[in-house]
Amino acid sequence: MKSIYRCLRIIFLLTLILFIHLNSGCKNPSAYEPPPDSLIPPPDAPNLIAPAKDFVIMPDTSFYCIRLEWDSIEGVETYERELTYDTFPPTTVILSTNFYVLAIMNLGKHSWRVRASSSDWQGGYTAWSETWGFEVRPQPPPPQLLYPPDSTVFYFDDLPQIIGFTWNHVEDEQFYDFQFFLDSTLIEQLTVYATTYPMSIYDPGKYSWRVRAGSQHWQNYTDWSELWDIEIILNNE
Repeated sequence: MKSIYRCLRIIFLLTLILFIHLNSGCKNPSAYEPPPDSLIPPPDAPNLIAPAKDFVIMPDTSFYCIRLEWDSIEGVETYERELTYDTFPPTTVILSTNFYVLAIMNLGKHSWRVRASSSDWQGGYTAWSETWGFEVRPQPPPPQLLYPPDSTVFYFDDLPQIIGFTWNHVEDEQFYDFQFFLDSTLIEQLTVYATTYPMSIYDPGKYSWRVRAGSQHWQNYTDWSELWDIEIILNNE
């Protein structure tokens, strides 16, 4: 009987010692501080690079590839590229590179934006980049020359004289290249920001002129217009 009491006493003492040992490692709940969050704030959104904002692509084939490019983000795992064509719902692609080669088979307007992703960032993503647009359309026709009509002959009593050369507006061009020839030799080439140019004529002779349209947003200029001729004659000759 004594041996049974002795065993129970030993078990009780061992249980008490174990309880005290386990509780000695406990912290005061009011003094507990959680470990700092290991996630870091995401960096700024990617900057789009190419094609330039509002760029107009003028492919000469029905199938064309364009490279969408944006700057690289440090620590990124993937990029998400969102593309919207016309009024259709946007499509997204997950990428490991900071560019995407897009096959274009439809004319029209496109818009796109990008964001970066990493499991090390709070929220997992950067903000979306700016939304840039580009358009795919045929090359515009060249300007139509209006005045002076082709093969016009001017008679003047004296020189110099000013003649206003005029042509039509094509689409959404920003400027025109104007060329002026004397006896098939180019004597003047300049950029004009209106659909007319007052040209000073100093000598009699046979002249010709032509115009093409351009824009900083266009992939290509228009072709040159027709080459129209004028002749300047002094009445005293």
